[in-house]
Amino acid sequence: MSKSILLVEDDFDILNLISLSLEREGFAVAKATNYKEALREIEHNSDFDVVLMDYYLPEVDGVSLAKIILEKNYKVPVILFTAAELEHIKQNFPENIVDTIKKPFSIDEVIDKISKTIKLKQFVLSNSNRHLPEAEKTFNTNINMTDLIYTEKAESLKVLLSRLSHDIKNALQTISTNIELLEKGYVDEADKGRCFQSIKRKIDEIRKDLDVLKHPQEFQKEEAFSLKNCIRDVLRELKKEIKEKDVYIKTDFVKKLPLYHGKKGVFHVMVKDILATLLACIPMSEKIEISLANHQQEFFLEIYQSAIFQECDNSLKFFDMHYGGDGLGLARAILQLKEMKGKIDLSLLETGGINVKISFPMR
Repeated sequence: MSKSILLVEDDFDILNLISLSLEREGFAVAKATNYKEALREIEHNSDFDVVLMDYYLPEVDGVSLAKIILEKNYKVPVILFTAAELEHIKQNFPENIVDTIKKPFSIDEVIDKISKTIKLKQFVLSNSNRHLPEAEKTFNTNINMTDLIYTEKAESLKVLLSRLSHDIKNALQTISTNIELLEKGYVDEADKGRCFQSIKRKIDEIRKDLDVLKHPQEFQKEEAFSLKNCIRDVLRELKKEIKEKDVYIKTDFVKKLPLYHGKKGVFHVMVKDILATLLACIPMSEKIEISLANHQQEFFLEIYQSAIFQECDNSLKFFDMHYGGDGLGLARAILQLKEMKGKIDLSLLETGGINVKISFPMR
C-alpha cells in the first residue's frame, strides 16, 4: 500500500516536479497550492502520513498553516521546506513540525526525510483522535496571520531582499530538480524539451532578480514618474519574449495622464511580473491590449490577453479581488501592489482569454 503525502507548494514548477518524483518512488501524492486547498485536502483525507509544505505560501505561511492543522486536531506530521533562515522562524514552530528541509534540496533528501518521518512516527500531539467532530470543523477567519512575507505595508528593504532571495532559491530548486530528473531518466523523451525550457526560464528569472539586487535602493526612492513610460520600459525589456511568441501589443494610454508619485521600482517589477507570466501562457500570434487611465484620484491599469494555453488556466489564477481566493499568488507582484495600496481583479473569459484589472491611488 502506497504511503499518502500531501504536498503544499505555490510554485507550480516545484509542485509538479516533486510530485512526479515522489510518485515514481511509490508515494500517493495529493497537491495543494495554498492553505484553503490544503485544509480541504486534509478534511477530505485525514489519514495523510506526512504533510510536506513550503514555508512561503500565499496569505498564510507554512508555520501558521501547521498551527492551524494542529489547532484543528489533525494528527499528521509536517515537514517544512524553506528558503528562509531557520533561526528567524524556528522559535515559532508548533509541535507537529517534525523536520525541515532547506532549499535548494535534492529529491533523495526529501524521500529520505519522508521515509524517516513515517517510520519513526514523530508525533508529539497529546490527543490521539484524528480530527474534531464535524460540527467543529469551521475555519476561524480571525486567525492572526504572520506578517513575515505578506505584510500590508512592505516598505522595508529587508522585505524586498527576503522576497528576492526566496524567488532565486525557488528558481534554483526548479533547475536542480529538473536536472536530477533528467539524470535519473525519469523524463520521457517527449518531455525533455519542456524540462530544458523550464531550466532556461528559471535562469532568466535569476538574472532579472540579480539585476534588481544591483540597485535595491531604487525601491526605496519616492519620485514622480510617468506610468506610461515605465510600462513602455517593461515592454522593451520583454521584447525578446514578445518577438518569440509573435505577440501583437496594443496600448491605449490616456493623454496628459498625471505623474504618479511613488516608488518607480515597485511599479516596474509588478507590471513586469504580470506581463512575463501572461506572455509565458499566450499561444503564438495572439495579442495583448494594455490600457491606462485615471478617474477620481485613482489610476486604472487593464491588461487584456486574447488567449491562453489550457494548461495555464490554474496557474494564471494568481489573484482574486481581495487577495484572498484560491489562486496561487504571484508573490512578488502581490507584494508590490500591496505596497501601492492597490486592488486587482482577474477574470478568465469565455472566449479563452484573460482580463486583469488593477487600480491604485494616484498618491
